[in-house]
Amino acid sequence: MSPITHQLGTVGNESIVNTEDVRTSLGVRKVPKLSGNAIRHRMIRAPGAEYLIEALDLAGQLNRDTMNLLYHGGLKRVAAQLASLQRIADMQRLFPLLDLLGCCLPEDIVEGKLAAMQAMLVCSENMNRIQSIVPGDWKAGDGIANASSFVSRWQYVRGKLPKSELSETLDEGDTDDSKMMPFSGTCVMPGAVWLHGFVIGSRATQLHYGCLIHCLRRWQASGAMIGGQSSRGHGILDMQLQSCGWDQDESAAMYEQHVTDNAVECREWLLSCYEKPAKKTKKKQKELA
Repeated sequence: MSPITHQLGTVGNESIVNTEDVRTSLGVRKVPKLSGNAIRHRMIRAPGAEYLIEALDLAGQLNRDTMNLLYHGGLKRVAAQLASLQRIADMQRLFPLLDLLGCCLPEDIVEGKLAAMQAMLVCSENMNRIQSIVPGDWKAGDGIANASSFVSRWQYVRGKLPKSELSETLDEGDTDDSKMMPFSGTCVMPGAVWLHGFVIGSRATQLHYGCLIHCLRRWQASGAMIGGQSSRGHGILDMQLQSCGWDQDESAAMYEQHVTDNAVECREWLLSCYEKPAKKTKKKQKELA
């Protein structure tokens, strides 16, 4: 729907779209891709975290560690602290989002149940891979173009405002003290099609699937952006979702009901997750008579 500027890096003032090497009959070609890590965060973890904060009325009540747990899977682990099996069991019961994606609790790292594939551009270089993983009746059509025909460029110009101490002396419209700074990069043009999938582990339930669908729908409703330059409208995708067996509407409603039914316990668990344990006071030994 808009240019995709998921970056691999920068060269000077120019950003380079993320690519991977693909071997074809004509040799190795650079083909754009969207990383699984970016997809997992933008499509699932971030909208899922925002929903929990909204549904549990947690705005302004979370500390940095708890925010990192929701938005990044947790970044802090307390050294030499034994794993709390009860805390892990409560997390898995109360938070399908954390259980689905995996997280780092204060005592231990918990494995997730979801793997996010990288998104492959539907182009001639990727067709062998695409046809090996999609359903047998899926057809991309005839005459698929090569990857280079989907890559274009973007450019903007940023103006440097006059220095504050001179702003009052300059007439309106005077730009003698300003500098125009162009910056640009490469992108995948609007109209390109991407193929992506999630692999849910065998231990996942319909509740986990409902959490996944719920997050994807919130991401789509909030703008469906991925990659860099999103403030300029880059990276908007229109998602077409294929089901894996469970009913999507029923599963998403099941997840919402689960959060509602366990709201009080979820709040208590999150707010107490990174509380420092109370210090044990040493009892004074009685003096021998």
